[in-house]
Amino acid sequence: MDMDKINILAECMDINPESIKPDMILKDFVEWDSIAAISFISAMDENYGKVVTGEDIKALVTVQDALDLMC
Repeated sequence: MDMDKINILAECMDINPESIKPDMILKDFVEWDSIAAISFISAMDENYGKVVTGEDIKALVTVQDALDLMC
């Protein structure tokens, strides 16, 4: 598990990185809201130079999906 990626995702949701596991469902996190999604889009641009769209965000189901998008 890539802790750097987990830390980025946790920061977007403003939660403890230790509470995130790859097989968890994103929509089960109350913190995974529109603000977290915008934060994630911004983090992807800043950290990976990737452009993430709203459609990309809608397609994310698990934490692992978000981590895979960071590659």
